[in-house]
Amino acid sequence: MNQLRLNNLKKSLSIFTGFLILLSVLNPIKALAADIELPVIDPSSGIISKSIVAPNTALTVTYRITDDVGCCSTSLIGVFKDPGSNVNTNQVYYEIGGSHQRISGSPTDGRYQVNFVAPSNLDSGTYYVKVQGIDNFGRYTYLQQVASFVIDKELPIMVANSGLFPKSTFNPGESFNFTYRITDNAGCCIYNVVSLWRVSGKNPSGSAEYQTSNTSLFSGSQTNGTYQASIQLPSSIALGTWYVKAQARDTATWYTHVEDLGSISIVSPTPTPSPTPSPTPSPTRTLSAAEVAEAKRLQDLIESLKAIEIANEAAKKAQENAAKAEAQRLAKEAAEKAKKAKSKNMTDASEANLDPWNSIDVTKFKILPKRIRGIIKEDSRLVVENSPYLVSSRIDIAAGADVYIEPGVEIKLTSSGTFRVKGRLKIAGSPENFVKLTGKINSYFSVQGSSAASEIDINYASFNGGGALMAPSGNAGYAAFNLRNSQVFNVKNYSYIWYPGSSSYIEGNVFKSSGGFSIGFNASDGESKKEIVVKNNLFIGKSTTGYWVEVWASYGSEVLVTKNSFLRGPYTALRIREGHDNAFMSAYENYWGTTNLAVIGRMILDNEDDGDYEAEIDYSNPLSVADPKTPTGLFLS
Repeated sequence: MNQLRLNNLKKSLSIFTGFLILLSVLNPIKALAADIELPVIDPSSGIISKSIVAPNTALTVTYRITDDVGCCSTSLIGVFKDPGSNVNTNQVYYEIGGSHQRISGSPTDGRYQVNFVAPSNLDSGTYYVKVQGIDNFGRYTYLQQVASFVIDKELPIMVANSGLFPKSTFNPGESFNFTYRITDNAGCCIYNVVSLWRVSGKNPSGSAEYQTSNTSLFSGSQTNGTYQASIQLPSSIALGTWYVKAQARDTATWYTHVEDLGSISIVSPTPTPSPTPSPTPSPTRTLSAAEVAEAKRLQDLIESLKAIEIANEAAKKAQENAAKAEAQRLAKEAAEKAKKAKSKNMTDASEANLDPWNSIDVTKFKILPKRIRGIIKEDSRLVVENSPYLVSSRIDIAAGADVYIEPGVEIKLTSSGTFRVKGRLKIAGSPENFVKLTGKINSYFSVQGSSAASEIDINYASFNGGGALMAPSGNAGYAAFNLRNSQVFNVKNYSYIWYPGSSSYIEGNVFKSSGGFSIGFNASDGESKKEIVVKNNLFIGKSTTGYWVEVWASYGSEVLVTKNSFLRGPYTALRIREGHDNAFMSAYENYWGTTNLAVIGRMILDNEDDGDYEAEIDYSNPLSVADPKTPTGLFLS
């Protein structure tokens, strides 16, 4: 029996010795070394080929592993919904070995690569790639998170009819720029093409007559952006109506629909009149010496008379210029006196005397239910008893209808919620009871299709979150927009004031971590002069859109920006839109935290900075202390 046991022991030793010999042949250095430490994955070394993908997308991940002796015979790779190293819950994919290979470095310090395909059954969201290496002696690394990616299963949205064109009529061969909007849940766009079609409607059949990929992000973000396209019309383009469409592809390679952005008309250029041919001179005879002398005398006389006439004309012009200068001086003095008188009258007047809503008995208005939908066609009000209100879709305030929101009301808007105002909307908060509006939305308000009689009038309201107070709609809307004594926080995109039909005022508000106002208006397109005034507002830090107030049109007047406080500069606070030659702004008597005009000038973009900015902004007489009527901090925490 003992002899049998001895023989079995000898056989076991022979097998183990053979294994060691084989291992030393395959890995002659490391097989003989003492492996006393676990291999280590560097969690910060991970690089993934794509960060936003659709299901079934092939992905490559590389990462670094170090080991005291030698690594790695294989790797385990997994995809998890839960983040964190050594966290193996909510696993959605797992593979051993796979395409594991070392692509650089050495067995003790190498970079490794694995390939895998994002499973087709993944839902939208963020997923975490984790790997675990095994060295040549079977020792495991910890399960380390090295990368993450986002599954995107939603199409980006080309916003229909969002095109804003510089004009509606063009000539063949003309070039122009215009803007339009794209939204996406994850990130857009790696492909963006604008085209011209003869047919209207979404996803037309056939092919476009013209297309260009000369597009770029103009403002906003990759999830809610305004893009600009540059169009060079062919000189051979046919006359008539053309429909401008666009299609884009997001980072996960999903395409938008081919959507209509608007239409333009191509017309023939006005012909240049042909020059009248000069008559052929008749042959002349040779003059005698006496005739030549007489001709010279007459020519000298004519030159003398011309000199006298020029001198008289210059004297007359000088008198006219002197009279004109005196008239301008007197007009300026009268305007200054009128401005001071108006300022005094406005100071003495109370807001109650100026508000036409005070003559309206809103108690007779219909009380709206807690959940609002559809079109409001009659005078209505939102009351505290039904607050908070939920707005989950577009609410249309029809022309002729008044809507009144009383103090203390709360309104929660979802992603599709907004108020489109064709009538009149009054948000009537109070210093003690602000009206509160919140939501992750594109825009709180729209004036698309409104008339000059329409109005949005806001007093003592707070806005928290969302894309814009009033985003561009892509279509005309002429409602006035008044915002007073309100707080705007974390409203990220710019608000668009487009040719309001009556004067508009932005006064006594506080803005922080929000977008600015982009303004265009015509002061003299009606019977009385209009104005847009931005006054006594507190702007805390820089805007999320790169400016707090921008002017791109101000026909017949200028946008007045005065008595405001711009804190935590320098940053671009005010600017004239580049390339717009009828845009004017006056920004005297503001508080900048300094009276140094050189420092203040760095917060202004106008033609002092670049010739592409057509006008100069007057920022004279800066205040040494903030105006007492301007807020000094947030109204609400």
